Amino acid sequence: MRRRLAAVPALACAIALGAASAGRGASDAVSLCLEGEDTKEALPACSEAIDSGTLDAERLSTVFNRRGVLRFARGLPEKALSDLTAAIEADANNHRALLDRGLVHQQQGRVLFAIRDFSRAIAMRPDDAAGFFYRANAYAAKKRFTRAISDFAAVLKLNPDHALALAGRGGVFMQLGQGDKALADFDAAIKVAPRLAIAHFGRGSVLAGQGRIKQAIPSFSAAISADPKYLAAYTRRGALYRLIGQSDLAIADFTQVLELNPALPGAFVNRGLAYHLRGDMRQAIEDFSAAIARAPDMAVAYHNRGVSLSASGQLKKAIADFSSAIRIRPDYVSAYYNRGIARRRIGNFEQAVADYGKAIELKPGNPDAYNNRAWTYLKWGKPAKGLADANKAIAMNPGHAGYLDTRGHIFEALEENKKAVADFRKALELAPEMKSSRDGLVRLGVEPGTPSPAQAPAEKSE
Repeated sequence: MRRRLAAVPALACAIALGAASAGRGASDAVSLCLEGEDTKEALPACSEAIDSGTLDAERLSTVFNRRGVLRFARGLPEKALSDLTAAIEADANNHRALLDRGLVHQQQGRVLFAIRDFSRAIAMRPDDAAGFFYRANAYAAKKRFTRAISDFAAVLKLNPDHALALAGRGGVFMQLGQGDKALADFDAAIKVAPRLAIAHFGRGSVLAGQGRIKQAIPSFSAAISADPKYLAAYTRRGALYRLIGQSDLAIADFTQVLELNPALPGAFVNRGLAYHLRGDMRQAIEDFSAAIARAPDMAVAYHNRGVSLSASGQLKKAIADFSSAIRIRPDYVSAYYNRGIARRRIGNFEQAVADYGKAIELKPGNPDAYNNRAWTYLKWGKPAKGLADANKAIAMNPGHAGYLDTRGHIFEALEENKKAVADFRKALELAPEMKSSRDGLVRLGVEPGTPSPAQAPAEKSE
């Protein structure tokens, strides 16, 4: 809610009238209700003033408004709405009550009711930036972005240095994919309010979305400096650190998130991914397990634990986790794909082929799935079936050395040696370190050396 709403500290919601109000006059009760700090006496003082029956309409409206604010701060939104409605009924010109009721409606998810109240307040006081600001946020929540931008512009016309309006409009531009306009607004907000955490966060988000990771990280750091408890900023910065391979810094950020809120399963998943990146599969598995303990239906946690189990050679456990992820989310492409890898590695070729088939059905544009199914057919003794998949993968990405290597092995198995040699040589042109293609040329007598058995192409978990 507005600053004066947010400033009311939360107290126990059951406050009894009693000795504290004994002998107090209505005017004293009004003063304590409206002017005093939010003590245990404030709410009963408001009720006492209302019950006195001595207040004129304007004063009664003000007291109802105050009691509504206090009740909302105590987590009693419906009672707050009742009081704020009574305030408006007592004085139809109570602009503040309309704004406050709109804010309660919005907090409760009744955004259209909120917009209606803000619009009434704006009609009453078109010179008050607050009404436009609150309505802009409500429009943004409903994804009515053109109207939100118009209202933020109205705020800035009344107050060009309204940092929150600049940041809010920047957020709308960001959602519209207008990164340059968003950055301009976030920068302007930061110039007005250098420690406005949300503006730094928005700026970092735009830069990250543009792939400017090294510029984005300092913005998230600035957001954290301004608000050391900004969970989303730690999360975004940690994700960027992980993306650029700085696993230790990523782990530190996700650990900080968990220190601030140990109940977040997503933070365990994020830290588990960073541990996996660092090569610490034991700790990664522990974190994914912690996420599952807190959210038993979290498909991504099972999937990621399966990937770490597979990387540590625990293939049967990995297959069980991928199966759990699929049970929770039957369209989970990566779970089918990675279960196919694990099943091929234990020699269960038929089910591996089925898994790759499902992955292809759900995501036909994934050449890795065609390539891996081609290799599985080869190892199953069905190279002719694998050839179609290998051709499909190469058609989708002709410059991929691994796909050419797979097809070279299939041609070798089909005794089409010239074609095999051509594929191995092209693979080596693209990736001179491709040992399996070099070994293929040795086996075919094209290059000197000791022949090695065909090895599986490098498989990448998704």
